[in-house]
Amino acid sequence: MTIKINFSKYSTVTDETLTQRFQFVYSPLNELLRSLHVLMNPRHHGLVIDWALKAIELLDEEDINSLYYFSPIYELGVPSTILCNFQYNTGNLENELSIVHSFLTKQDNINELINELITLKHERSNSFIPILAKGLEWQGFSFNQNSSLIKDLQSNPQPIIDRFINFIIKYNNNIFSTIWKKENIAKILFQEIKMCAKSINNHGIRFAINELQVDRMHWKKDSLIINKPFEREINLKDTDTIMLIPSFFIWPHLFVDTFKNGIVITYGLQRRDDIIYTPKELLSTFKALSDPTRLQILKTVSKSPCTTQGLSQLLSLSTSTVSRHLQILKDANLLQTTKQKKFVLYQITNRIFDLVPDFLRFTRGVSK
Repeated sequence: MTIKINFSKYSTVTDETLTQRFQFVYSPLNELLRSLHVLMNPRHHGLVIDWALKAIELLDEEDINSLYYFSPIYELGVPSTILCNFQYNTGNLENELSIVHSFLTKQDNINELINELITLKHERSNSFIPILAKGLEWQGFSFNQNSSLIKDLQSNPQPIIDRFINFIIKYNNNIFSTIWKKENIAKILFQEIKMCAKSINNHGIRFAINELQVDRMHWKKDSLIINKPFEREINLKDTDTIMLIPSFFIWPHLFVDTFKNGIVITYGLQRRDDIIYTPKELLSTFKALSDPTRLQILKTVSKSPCTTQGLSQLLSLSTSTVSRHLQILKDANLLQTTKQKKFVLYQITNRIFDLVPDFLRFTRGVSK
């Protein structure tokens, strides 16, 4: 079961036109709101559960009331209106809050926020988290049914917006700013965006997107396929954009939302530290690279993911021989696998490019 994102004909004319459809977003406010999602559902976020449990103890009664009252804003996705529909580019939380506060003084924007929250409340409980999803990544999750936020925004929005901004400021000062600095989240997010930009520049947008969450996103011809426990198809226009937002907090979730100018994909980081390989890992890697057939395999799958049988035909080798080489490459973390229906596809990982950035150029003349 998948979300299928179809691009316009113009977008897929070249890799360059396709690349132009994607933008990365850095937003401290988004991270703060995602952390509030974690506080409401700590057992789903094992990487930060110790922080979440300690943070909950620091909340006073007023904070707890506000946490649940404003929960529709971060309980699942974050409405794009809260991020001002990505109209502004600032890397400072105080500036973001000031912009949001001003943005939400306009009634049209308030109405848009209300409509987004209504969609989250009425549609996602039925389609975004169906029975199958509840048995997987959302097991045990339940909506906060008691919030009167939507009704209050409809009747008298400005005091509610003021209260929301004040809650965020207090939460940041007392709790969030500490983990932001301790974990150096800003640096982690910037490194992720720079790493992805470098991957796009070196290997193309298709390779880079596959690398974000390899088990959950892949290309099928000119469509981007995202594995989710429900079916949905989205057709993008020439002017639409896909906003990619890396998040320190939301792993293992992957959020896909629409907004008036396209799609927002928020994905959880896998805590990639500075790339340092041990001598044993390096030895395994270079041993795996010491065979012409394995170099041919890497060259082949760098162009397009391939099955064992497909590689056997392309390289004129028996499937048993190909399987043996594939296992060596996979054990060295030079290959990874994804499943498409009954097929297991092999594709290249970033490890070889971390070690040899121009690897593909050096393998042009590979032969058996």
